Amino acid sequence: MMALFGYFNTLSTAIVKQDSLLLSSLFKKSINKLHPATRNVDQAIETKSLSEIDEFCDGRLGNKQFEEMLAFHFKGIICLQKKFYSEAYIHQANLIQALMRYLEDTEASGWLMAATNTTSLDLRVVAKLADKEQKKKGQKEDKQSDAARILNSCFSICFKDKAPLNVSKKWGILGVSNQLFKIYFSLNNIRLGRTLVNSVRPMKNPSLEDSRFPISQLVTFKFFAGALAMFEGKFSLAEEDLSYAFRRCTFKSHKNKRLILRYLIPVKILRGKMPKDSLLKKYNMSEFADLAKAVQLGDLRSFDQIMQQHQDFFIRSGIYLILEKTKILAYRNLCKKICMISQRPEAKNKFILDLFQRALAWLGVTMDIDDIECILSNLIFAGYIKGYISHQARCLVLSATNPFPPLKDLKI
Repeated sequence: MMALFGYFNTLSTAIVKQDSLLLSSLFKKSINKLHPATRNVDQAIETKSLSEIDEFCDGRLGNKQFEEMLAFHFKGIICLQKKFYSEAYIHQANLIQALMRYLEDTEASGWLMAATNTTSLDLRVVAKLADKEQKKKGQKEDKQSDAARILNSCFSICFKDKAPLNVSKKWGILGVSNQLFKIYFSLNNIRLGRTLVNSVRPMKNPSLEDSRFPISQLVTFKFFAGALAMFEGKFSLAEEDLSYAFRRCTFKSHKNKRLILRYLIPVKILRGKMPKDSLLKKYNMSEFADLAKAVQLGDLRSFDQIMQQHQDFFIRSGIYLILEKTKILAYRNLCKKICMISQRPEAKNKFILDLFQRALAWLGVTMDIDDIECILSNLIFAGYIKGYISHQARCLVLSATNPFPPLKDLKI
């Protein structure tokens, strides 16, 4: 019981002093790892029944709204101890909704943003556990979707706040957004994050560049925004966001840097920027080394073999279709190589299609002239090659100036 008295006193202090970091540490579900006042609290309440908790918390803090939140927190802990994850989710959802009511009802409640981020994170984690539990029982997996609905409401409360920046709820926007993105990733529906990006990216007061946003939250947001841009085919924007996330991610977080590279490398290859061997070796990403080399050399046979060899990894990572798009660069580079080797003084910019057919056959790729013409037309249409196809002469006619524009100049 002494542990609980210490916990109540520390929690009351956090509320009176408006210490959000302290409050968030006391409301976090993995409580043993955070604040000394939380030690042994879960053991102290495990003998309580859920029906006793409301009365047990009544009058402990001198604030009915926070006592309500505390009761939901304790109920969630008890359910987690018993591995009743679906019930734990209900209590965690009630906790964050009680917090949201306080945020809406109390004008000067911007100090609670750290606690909002913590309860949002716990909501996502418990929702995922609950969905796994329900899947085992053959029941509908709907807790993560419900958590997204709640967090979207929380996002709106923070985003619409008009209070001065020093007490604004807007400082909670990135934390809540990141939890939403993680849910969308888990549900394999990241495109739902487009609304978040469209709302957050143009913010002026505060802007994303404001140093008061925790760098960890900004790095996470940039990662998800970049991943979304990649899946939407906005590769220039994807490279910008993912490069920012990689640069600003702490060097100690090797795992996170590797995760960022898993998306950044395909985007860079698509834009003609091949990864250095030293980088791939440092982060143990050998899967991309041979692929980048095959693209660079226009080696279509090796490209297909590598894609087949690492197919499972690329599919699990969600980048298989993106990497398939890099094949067009392999075609471009092969075409460039053929044109350089086969150039004739009397027809410097004209190349019969048979040349490409023979080169492809040497690489083990059987293709008729019509297919080759289609590929070259696509390269021309996409801007990878400047020229045209002469159907009558069955040849590729290259532009006299800059027939293979640098990839960095292309809008991809």
